[in-house]
Amino acid sequence: MLIIDVVAKNIDGNLTCSEVAELLADQQNSGGVSHLHMHARDGFATYATPMFRLNSRGERVQYEEAHMTSPERVERAGVVPVMTPGAKPPKSNFALSRNMMAKAEPGPSARSKYDYRSNQPEIAESAERGILVPMVLKVIPKAKPAPVDISDELAPIPVIGLDGTDPGRRNTVVNRLGVDRYATKKEGSFVGAMGTEVPKVQYVYQQQHAKVPRLPGSEKHTMFEDSESMVMYLTAALRSTAALHMLVNLLDKKPGDATTVGVFSKTAVWQVAQHVRNKGAKAKSPPPEPKVIERVTNVDPSIARTAANPNPVLDTFTYASKPIDHVVLVMGRRADGALNIVTLFPSPDTTLATIGVSNAPNLDIEEPVFMGAKTATPMDKNHKPLRW
Repeated sequence: MLIIDVVAKNIDGNLTCSEVAELLADQQNSGGVSHLHMHARDGFATYATPMFRLNSRGERVQYEEAHMTSPERVERAGVVPVMTPGAKPPKSNFALSRNMMAKAEPGPSARSKYDYRSNQPEIAESAERGILVPMVLKVIPKAKPAPVDISDELAPIPVIGLDGTDPGRRNTVVNRLGVDRYATKKEGSFVGAMGTEVPKVQYVYQQQHAKVPRLPGSEKHTMFEDSESMVMYLTAALRSTAALHMLVNLLDKKPGDATTVGVFSKTAVWQVAQHVRNKGAKAKSPPPEPKVIERVTNVDPSIARTAANPNPVLDTFTYASKPIDHVVLVMGRRADGALNIVTLFPSPDTTLATIGVSNAPNLDIEEPVFMGAKTATPMDKNHKPLRW
């Protein structure tokens, strides 16, 4: 759908959920252009036959959201996208498009960034630790000098942060230590030292613990309960005043401009709540308002952090269901003038907590430049009811 058409429908107030569902189906879900499907939970349930390899402990791993793992960890990643209309793989032969699966992060585990989201605070770097072991060249008659371990004569020197990349500086330090320590002749341990001659001492670095890099703090992953609620929230967000301002901003961009705009929408939450209440008033049992589904990867406490595995986690997750405070909508412009939805996700936290801008219940937040300055815009509650 062209941006100019979305603008016109925003102004007229006649944008429907069905049109937005078509807009979602038109998004480019590969190559990082759009990752909307990463925030919809349905359509990716684990089928009867487990689709994942054995983990390091020999246990079968089953995911509820297969698209959030990488193809490298899946035994039967097929070519049929689950979200394609009418695509219902048989339970015995699960199929999933590799283009719609998350990319593997660097490292042997091949986990995706979504499978590392453990909602943990940052862990500082652990410096490399080792010791300098003193060695001496003992004179052996009619033979070449050979290194001899004299650690019983001089205790090793603990060091931190020496990773073996700067041996020249280290030799300067240890040679001085050797001269200072052996300024006089020491009988018994050395042979061939004449007068005040000092045996050559060399300290050899031995690593005890490798450096473990800093582990940035991770986020929890938020999802809509299903694609139906995602469609409703996107429709409501696109009908807001804040979205209109950002859509016009996109219209002013030149073709090929890849910059994005953002909307932090409370209007979307209000409109969907009104829609659900209106439907509930006509039903015997009112439907509940949609919730945020939070997924947190469980950390493996039995494995210590190492350079090879700085973020040991399990293949299990903890879920929570919470009310939606606002939805985050990020949009861009395609070269042909069509609207590109980069992402849409729900947040249970206030905008004050997430982006440091007022969390007043009647304000939407506009972001004309990604991660740039933000502007608060009053909600418009005069919209027509949501229609499918």
